[in-house]
Amino acid sequence: MRNNHNRCSPSGHRSSTPPFTNPKEATYAQVARARFSSTFFTVIFSPTYYESKSSGIDIHPHNFLLRHQISFEEYHRDSGAKAIYTDGSKTDEGTGSAYCTLENYGIIASWQGKVDHSNSVFQVELLAIKMTIEAASSLYRPIRIWTDSLSSLMAILPSSLMESHHGMVREIQTLLLSHKHIHLRWLQAQSVI
Repeated sequence: MRNNHNRCSPSGHRSSTPPFTNPKEATYAQVARARFSSTFFTVIFSPTYYESKSSGIDIHPHNFLLRHQISFEEYHRDSGAKAIYTDGSKTDEGTGSAYCTLENYGIIASWQGKVDHSNSVFQVELLAIKMTIEAASSLYRPIRIWTDSLSSLMAILPSSLMESHHGMVREIQTLLLSHKHIHLRWLQAQSVI
Protein backbone atom coordinates (compact mmCIF):
# COMPACT_ATOMS: atom_id res chain seq x y z
CA MET A 1 0.00 0.00 0.00
CA ARG A 2 1.30 3.41 -0.94
CA ASN A 3 1.83 6.25 1.58
CA ASN A 4 -0.26 9.24 0.45
CA HIS A 5 1.38 11.62 2.92
CA ASN A 6 4.45 12.22 0.74
CA ARG A 7 2.81 13.32 -2.49
CA CYS A 8 4.57 15.46 -5.00
CA SER A 9 3.04 18.80 -5.79
CA PRO A 10 2.54 19.93 -9.40
CA SER A 11 5.80 21.88 -9.06
CA GLY A 12 7.68 18.68 -8.22
CA HIS A 13 8.23 19.50 -4.54
CA ARG A 14 7.33 16.96 -1.90
CA SER A 15 4.41 17.97 0.27
CA SER A 16 3.05 16.42 3.46
CA THR A 17 -0.38 17.95 2.86
CA PRO A 18 -2.72 17.17 0.01
CA PRO A 19 -3.07 19.83 -2.68
CA PHE A 20 -6.01 22.22 -2.36
CA THR A 21 -8.95 21.51 -4.63
CA ASN A 22 -10.79 24.71 -3.76
CA PRO A 23 -9.21 27.76 -5.51
CA LYS A 24 -10.33 30.04 -2.67
CA GLU A 25 -8.53 27.88 -0.08
CA ALA A 26 -5.44 27.70 -2.26
CA THR A 27 -5.34 31.50 -2.59
CA TYR A 28 -5.73 31.92 1.16
CA ALA A 29 -2.96 29.40 1.87
CA GLN A 30 -0.61 31.09 -0.58
CA VAL A 31 -1.21 34.61 0.78
CA ALA A 32 -1.74 34.01 4.52
CA ARG A 33 0.52 31.06 5.16
CA ALA A 34 3.20 31.12 2.47
CA ARG A 35 3.19 34.97 2.30
CA PHE A 36 3.16 35.06 -1.53
CA SER A 37 0.95 37.25 -3.72
CA SER A 38 -1.87 35.45 -5.46
CA THR A 39 -4.75 36.22 -7.82
CA PHE A 40 -8.28 34.98 -7.26
CA PHE A 41 -10.34 35.69 -10.36
CA THR A 42 -9.38 39.32 -11.09
CA VAL A 43 -8.44 40.36 -7.55
CA ILE A 44 -4.78 40.42 -6.55
CA PHE A 45 -4.09 39.54 -2.92
CA SER A 46 -0.77 40.57 -1.44
CA PRO A 47 0.54 39.46 1.97
CA THR A 48 1.56 43.08 2.63
CA TYR A 49 -2.15 43.96 2.91
CA TYR A 50 -2.54 41.70 5.95
CA GLU A 51 -0.92 41.44 9.35
CA SER A 52 1.25 38.42 9.84
CA LYS A 53 0.62 36.24 12.86
CA SER A 54 3.19 36.69 15.61
CA SER A 55 4.54 33.54 17.14
CA GLY A 56 6.63 32.83 20.17
CA ILE A 57 7.30 35.18 23.03
CA ASP A 58 9.90 37.91 22.61
CA ILE A 59 9.83 38.96 26.26
CA HIS A 60 10.94 36.92 29.25
CA PRO A 61 7.85 36.08 31.38
CA HIS A 62 9.51 37.57 34.48
CA ASN A 63 9.54 41.00 32.77
CA PHE A 64 5.93 40.69 31.67
CA LEU A 65 4.46 42.74 34.52
CA LEU A 66 2.04 44.88 32.53
CA ARG A 67 -0.79 44.34 35.02
CA HIS A 68 0.72 47.23 37.03
CA GLN A 69 0.38 49.52 34.00
CA ILE A 70 -3.22 48.68 33.08
CA SER A 71 -6.27 49.52 35.19
CA PHE A 72 -9.94 48.71 34.65
CA GLU A 73 -11.20 50.74 37.60
CA GLU A 74 -13.91 52.96 36.20
CA TYR A 75 -13.10 56.15 38.08
CA HIS A 76 -9.39 55.74 38.64
CA ARG A 77 -8.14 59.35 38.63
CA ASP A 78 -4.42 60.02 38.83
CA SER A 79 -3.45 63.43 40.13
CA GLY A 80 -0.36 64.91 38.54
CA ALA A 81 -0.38 62.56 35.55
CA LYS A 82 -0.76 63.84 32.00
CA ALA A 83 -4.07 62.56 30.59
CA ILE A 84 -4.34 61.49 26.95
CA TYR A 85 -7.58 60.18 25.47
CA THR A 86 -7.80 57.75 22.54
CA ASP A 87 -10.56 56.59 20.25
CA GLY A 88 -11.08 54.52 17.15
CA SER A 89 -14.21 54.40 15.05
CA LYS A 90 -15.72 53.03 11.88
CA THR A 91 -18.53 54.81 10.06
CA ASP A 92 -19.84 55.02 6.51
CA GLU A 93 -17.52 58.00 6.00
CA GLY A 94 -14.40 56.07 7.00
CA THR A 95 -12.34 54.24 9.59
CA GLY A 96 -9.83 55.97 11.79
CA SER A 97 -7.99 56.53 15.04
CA ALA A 98 -7.23 59.58 17.13
CA TYR A 99 -5.85 60.82 20.41
CA CYS A 100 -5.85 64.15 22.18
CA THR A 101 -4.01 65.54 25.18
CA LEU A 102 -6.02 67.82 27.44
CA GLU A 103 -4.69 70.40 29.83
CA ASN A 104 -6.75 73.04 31.63
CA TYR A 105 -9.82 71.89 29.67
CA GLY A 106 -8.15 72.57 26.31
CA ILE A 107 -6.55 70.33 23.71
CA ILE A 108 -2.78 70.90 23.68
CA ALA A 109 -1.82 68.04 21.33
CA SER A 110 -3.69 65.70 19.02
CA TRP A 111 -3.31 63.19 16.22
CA GLN A 112 -5.73 61.50 13.89
CA GLY A 113 -5.26 58.94 11.18
CA LYS A 114 -7.52 57.38 8.61
CA VAL A 115 -7.07 53.74 7.62
CA ASP A 116 -8.58 51.40 5.07
CA HIS A 117 -12.28 50.62 5.56
CA SER A 118 -11.45 46.90 5.82
CA ASN A 119 -9.84 47.49 9.24
CA SER A 120 -11.94 46.57 12.26
CA VAL A 121 -12.81 48.87 15.17
CA PHE A 122 -10.56 46.68 17.35
CA GLN A 123 -7.61 47.33 15.02
CA VAL A 124 -8.13 51.10 14.95
CA GLU A 125 -8.55 51.23 18.73
CA LEU A 126 -5.21 49.42 19.05
CA LEU A 127 -3.65 51.81 16.53
CA ALA A 128 -4.80 54.81 18.58
CA ILE A 129 -3.25 53.31 21.72
CA LYS A 130 0.01 52.48 19.94
CA MET A 131 0.36 55.95 18.40
CA THR A 132 -0.36 57.55 21.78
CA ILE A 133 2.30 55.47 23.54
CA GLU A 134 4.83 56.34 20.84
CA ALA A 135 4.05 60.05 21.17
CA ALA A 136 4.12 59.95 24.97
CA SER A 137 7.31 57.92 25.23
CA SER A 138 9.48 61.05 25.09
CA LEU A 139 7.58 62.70 27.96
CA TYR A 140 9.35 61.77 31.17
CA ARG A 141 6.47 62.24 33.56
CA PRO A 142 3.54 60.03 34.55
CA ILE A 143 1.20 59.49 31.59
CA ARG A 144 -2.30 58.03 31.75
CA ILE A 145 -3.78 56.94 28.44
CA TRP A 146 -7.55 56.62 28.64
CA THR A 147 -9.44 54.36 26.23
CA ASP A 148 -13.01 53.13 26.04
CA SER A 149 -11.87 49.93 24.31
CA LEU A 150 -12.15 47.24 26.95
CA SER A 151 -11.34 44.56 24.35
CA SER A 152 -8.05 46.29 23.48
CA LEU A 153 -7.00 46.50 27.12
CA MET A 154 -7.91 42.85 27.66
CA ALA A 155 -5.83 41.87 24.62
CA ILE A 156 -2.84 43.96 25.79
CA LEU A 157 -2.93 42.59 29.33
CA PRO A 158 -0.97 39.33 29.22
CA SER A 159 -2.69 36.29 30.62
CA SER A 160 -1.34 32.89 31.49
CA LEU A 161 -4.38 31.49 29.69
CA MET A 162 -3.87 33.31 26.42
CA GLU A 163 -0.90 34.75 24.55
CA SER A 164 -1.74 37.28 21.87
CA HIS A 165 -0.67 36.56 18.32
CA HIS A 166 -1.87 39.97 17.14
CA GLY A 167 1.20 41.88 15.93
CA MET A 168 0.05 45.30 17.12
CA VAL A 169 -0.81 43.97 20.58
CA ARG A 170 2.72 42.59 20.86
CA GLU A 171 4.17 45.96 19.76
CA ILE A 172 2.10 47.78 22.41
CA GLN A 173 3.21 45.32 25.11
CA THR A 174 6.86 45.89 24.18
CA LEU A 175 6.40 49.69 24.18
CA LEU A 176 4.76 49.61 27.62
CA LEU A 177 7.55 47.49 29.05
CA SER A 178 10.06 50.05 27.77
CA HIS A 179 8.13 53.00 29.20
CA LYS A 180 7.06 52.24 32.76
CA HIS A 181 5.80 55.83 33.25
CA ILE A 182 2.96 55.18 30.77
CA HIS A 183 -0.20 53.54 32.11
CA LEU A 184 -3.41 52.53 30.35
CA ARG A 185 -6.78 53.22 31.92
CA TRP A 186 -10.27 52.15 30.94
CA LEU A 187 -12.84 54.88 30.49
CA GLN A 188 -16.41 53.69 30.05
CA ALA A 189 -17.81 54.74 26.67
CA GLN A 190 -19.80 57.98 26.75
CA SER A 191 -18.29 59.06 30.09
CA VAL A 192 -17.94 62.73 30.82
CA ILE A 193 -14.30 63.85 30.66
